[in-house]
Amino acid sequence: VEIAERLAELGASVSLIAKQAVIAPEMAPPRRWRAVHLLAEHGVARHAGAQLIAIEPGRVIFAESDGAQREVAADTVVLSDALVHDDALASALAAHRADVHRIGDCVAPRTFEEAISEATAVATAI
Repeated sequence: VEIAERLAELGASVSLIAKQAVIAPEMAPPRRWRAVHLLAEHGVARHAGAQLIAIEPGRVIFAESDGAQREVAADTVVLSDALVHDDALASALAAHRADVHRIGDCVAPRTFEEAISEATAVATAI
């Protein structure tokens, strides 16, 4: 959602295709409401409860929540699926005795605002 917001702010034509019935369920309600408002304000086409079928040159094919097959033109596709933490890089660095500070998605799924806030706290502490 945040990437879609930013791309739309930069003037890109954006379609958000989400398999969840609710867009950005991981966000706290006030932030989610604001995000949905901003997406609408920037003209982002939202397709909640959709299922991705194919990504082909120049287009994305998906099924709407009612099963109807649709396609949208696309010159760039950004895939973002389930949020999971990934500390593989931090673990690899720590194995070589690097001083590692885990933040953001390394710890748990985070929004970019949370990751930046954590990075600021670590940078200040160093």
